[in-house]
Amino acid sequence: MKKKNILEIFIGSNNPGKIKEIKRLLPKSTKVILNKKYKIKSPKENGTTFKKNSILKAKYFSKKTGKICIADDSGLEINKLNKLPGI
Repeated sequence: MKKKNILEIFIGSNNPGKIKEIKRLLPKSTKVILNKKYKIKSPKENGTTFKKNSILKAKYFSKKTGKICIADDSGLEINKLNKLPGI
């Protein structure tokens, strides 16, 4: 199977800091599409893990826009606080 380059990608986030981080990881040749254009509210994140929430968000934004989408769900877990605040 021939490998295809992704020419454009939607970043499924409304967090300016996360958008900046993700953009730095992408090739410069990839056109980045931001939610400013679509103004889609983020979905309810009801996954039980960060990974499940990021997949949920990527699928949600992809379905809404018809674009290939990348999303994240990064949070903060502190061991001394029993992994709180968590997901």
